Amino acid sequence: MKGRLTVIVNKDEEEETGEVIICGDRIGLKSLGELLIAFSDVDQMQLKNIPMYESAHVHLDYGVHIGENNIDKERLILSRLDTKDGKLKIIISVI
Repeated sequence: MKGRLTVIVNKDEEEETGEVIICGDRIGLKSLGELLIAFSDVDQMQLKNIPMYESAHVHLDYGVHIGENNIDKERLILSRLDTKDGKLKIIISVI
């Protein structure tokens, strides 16, 4: 990732709602966009290290790839919703 990028996750436990705020400079936002486009173009069937029932994913670590403002979180995971075998799965990962 290039530039500056910050991801803020606000979760309301009582209401079971939340929001994800992504902000950054021009270079950081463009870099994230390029990553998402490249990630969506990956042919998962060509990836030998992913089991048939899994999907490609990318870890973005706080303080390395994105800003450190969420000190209670370690990483944000971007994951494809379609698994290698073509089925859909739901992923929400901010750990």
